Amino acid sequence: MNYLEEAFANLKLDQVEELNQRAQEESAETKPTASPSLTPREYQYEIFKEAVKQNTIAVLDTGAGKTLISVMLIKHMRAIENEKCRASSTYKRKITFFLVERVPLVFQQASVLEANCDARIEKLCGEMNVDVWSLEKWRSILDNVDICVMTAQIFLDILQRAFLSLDEVNLLIFDECHHAVKNHAFNLIMYQFYHSIVAPHRLPKVFGMTASPVFSTKKDIYTSIRHCIGN
Repeated sequence: MNYLEEAFANLKLDQVEELNQRAQEESAETKPTASPSLTPREYQYEIFKEAVKQNTIAVLDTGAGKTLISVMLIKHMRAIENEKCRASSTYKRKITFFLVERVPLVFQQASVLEANCDARIEKLCGEMNVDVWSLEKWRSILDNVDICVMTAQIFLDILQRAFLSLDEVNLLIFDECHHAVKNHAFNLIMYQFYHSIVAPHRLPKVFGMTASPVFSTKKDIYTSIRHCIGN
């Protein structure tokens, strides 16, 4: 049993650490080695709480633990999905998409999620020839996964080919979201699909992460952030 997955949303920081310790003790009884523990610092927990309430961009230095915040948010959203599945046998579980800029980041970020999330995780990149996959191939994956880690261009492609709808997504995570300008896939996902949805309850939650919010003008900063997080 993963205590964090079930109860993270309303916990205080000291409770998080206590429950995490209990989860580690339980897992140690059945596994040779325990997964890395989730021990968020106070600023990480504060950002997590804000991300639960609304679409958020975390601007933190490299090594400051942005990915841990995303893990916490993923666990929170999975707890919501689990509850909806328990409440209705006909509910179709939604998927979390962790979108990155470069192929090496697919495997780097997926390894963190695999170590900390008890979930079905799929790693996808262009080298797997995904651009020639059929609808049936895509559905065989999407219908049997909880988290997809992929380059943003792949996600944009499957939206444009109507292999996936944002209705099926509960959380979009944009890694290195400062790239969300002009014709970058991050930006096109938001412009072409996210902002075209008029019913707020159908929108997935958005969490952006960056260590480099570098833009040419203040207007660029405002426009990119507003469209990236959908606020």
